[in-house]
This record gives sequence, C-alpha cells and structure tokens, in this order.
Amino acid sequence: MKSGCASQCESLALDGFSPATLGYHVGMQSASHDPNPHRVLSLWRGLLSRRRTMAEIASWVAARYGLTIDDLRSEIRHGLAARARTEAYATISAELQKTSTVIARFFGRDPSTVARGIRSYERRRAETMAAE
Repeated sequence: MKSGCASQCESLALDGFSPATLGYHVGMQSASHDPNPHRVLSLWRGLLSRRRTMAEIASWVAARYGLTIDDLRSEIRHGLAARARTEAYATISAELQKTSTVIARFFGRDPSTVARGIRSYERRRAETMAAE
C-alpha cells in the first residue's frame, strides 16, 4: 500500500502534474513546469488555488498587451497603455476585491482616476459583449 503522499502525487500525475514538478512543502508553489501556476500543493489540504497578487495581475495584463508593468505605471494617458491599465484596474478590483484607493496607490494614480477607469473598462466590455 502506498503512503498518502505517494498516492496523492500519483493522482495528481493523472491531472497533468508529475511528482518532479510538485512542491512538497506546505504552501510551496509548484515548479514552472506546472500547467497551472496558480495552484499549490499542501500535504494536509491537497491541491489549492492561490490568489494572484496585484503585481502578478498587472504583469499578466501588461504582457497580454505587449507592455511591461512600468508602462502601466507610466504617465502615458492614451492608447494601448491606457487600455491595459484600465483592464488591470478592473481585474484587480474584481479578482481581489481591492478598493480604488488601494489600486491607485499601487499604480501611482488618484483613486477617482482608478474608479473612472474601472467604469470605462466595464462599459467597453458590456458594449463588446452586446455586439457579439
């Protein structure tokens, strides 16, 4: 009979994980070969979802637009950077339930600017969904 860890690792291998890519410490992030980097393995609680940080969300959004996080924090007020920035505001607000004040502090903006950006992004998204 296999130990609890061995059987759990074997079942995770069926989910696209291999024992070589699993973190064996509580809360340790799996290696970069993990098909879903937002899951961690806890020996006591199994496979868990991990909440992304504001920096991770901002980097992810910036990368989708071919930008860097510094571009999102820059003074650029138009074009691609502005659209990516408003998407980052809205994603952070929705996913992490952060206030516009906290998001504004992270991006170096005024809270009213962040609130307006979130409303703008949600309006554009609703228009896009209605058009499809």
